[in-house]
Amino acid sequence: VSTQSTWGHEKQKIHSDFEEKIKELRQAEEIALRQEQEQTGIKTIQSHYERTREALKLDRETRLNLLRREYNSLDQTLTIQNERIKQASQRLINESTKVNIDFTERTGQMQVVDLEVEEMKLATKFVKSEIDNIRAQMESQKTVNLIVDHISS
Repeated sequence: VSTQSTWGHEKQKIHSDFEEKIKELRQAEEIALRQEQEQTGIKTIQSHYERTREALKLDRETRLNLLRREYNSLDQTLTIQNERIKQASQRLINESTKVNIDFTERTGQMQVVDLEVEEMKLATKFVKSEIDNIRAQMESQKTVNLIVDHISS
């Protein structure tokens, strides 16, 4: 039992030491990451400073030419984007028109079907009316025949 207890204690100590080492490694990693970020920030600031200093050294005409090129580049980019927007808008308009045409055609087809249904209803009423007329004529003929039979006999 004491061997198991000693082994359990050793196992727990190893586990505890291992967790402590992991904690230390994480802290060291965080410190290294912060230092790397600070170095990157310093390099960025230095780079920006150098570019600014170089830009200030350029004479006025050179700066104007750079600004013109940048403006032209931005203008060209905006022109391209506006053209793409116009094309996309035109595609939307075309699709919308197609949908409206399809809707109109289908509405027309539905109206034709409605008219055909109405026509069939009227035809059915007419046929029923004709059947009723024929029945009435047959009843009248029966009555006439009965009267004729009665008179003849």
